[in-house]
Amino acid sequence: MRYQSFPSEQLEKQETTRERAERQRRERRAELTYTAQDYRRWAAHRERVITERNAAQKAANSNDEMDKKWLNVPKGQLTFSSEGNDVESSPYFTRAPHIPHNNGTVIGESGITFGRGLDIGKRTSNEITQLFANVAKHCNPISDSLLKWLQEGAGKTKQAAYEHYKQLDARVAKEEQVLTRKQQHFLFLEIYPKYEKETERLLTKKDVKQAYGSVDWSKLSNNVKDVLIDITYRGDNTSSSDKRGSTRKWFVPALVKDQSSNLSGKESHFFKVIADKKWITLYGVDQNRFELRKSHLVN
Repeated sequence: MRYQSFPSEQLEKQETTRERAERQRRERRAELTYTAQDYRRWAAHRERVITERNAAQKAANSNDEMDKKWLNVPKGQLTFSSEGNDVESSPYFTRAPHIPHNNGTVIGESGITFGRGLDIGKRTSNEITQLFANVAKHCNPISDSLLKWLQEGAGKTKQAAYEHYKQLDARVAKEEQVLTRKQQHFLFLEIYPKYEKETERLLTKKDVKQAYGSVDWSKLSNNVKDVLIDITYRGDNTSSSDKRGSTRKWFVPALVKDQSSNLSGKESHFFKVIADKKWITLYGVDQNRFELRKSHLVN
């Protein structure tokens, strides 16, 4: 009996080691091939990551800009605290431009003030530009419209300053008019050193030494320096040409006596001068600042 034979299945050819290695190289090259579709997908992912990162950074910056830690300064805290407050509903709120006036009549010789003691009436436009450029190195910059308005108000005092102040709402959006706490902090740090140098100059210049004796600035305590600088900052460091009289004639001899007798605190002659209510009645120092100066000398 004859049996029909069936063709056997042809066995699949086995890869050699060399062939397998070559195939794997081709597959890897295919995986690494950068197509237009791959680029579009990568670009979209990159934009999404950048957007998310910027949003997170903006939120972090926004939170940091208003952190209450910026209400403390490394130098000049007495003056910073005396210049106003951080209560938006208060007439002494400092983070918005303001000018002291009584029903439209400006009090004193003031210009528009901003932050803790920047009187733009006593600054040039270039000084305003440089101040806020320096501030922007540490925090968000103020808006261009606010900067321009401040520049144009430079040098204006009294009624000219008040007329410029009245243009604020028309020139600058409400949300752009207010400094952040961080901006105010660094603006103060830009301003304060000028008054520090000026105070030292006024106390150690030749005619003051000849008239009242010599003060060794380097040996004054930081608290005494803070009060002296605050006197200058507010405009109370006066000479005999001031119609109210010379305050240097009053407090410099006290400093000289204290240094010669090594006196400080409540026992010092300088404390007795600072505790004299003439600062309030004659020089117009407000009660809060008057008390802060006294307490600063004994802390």
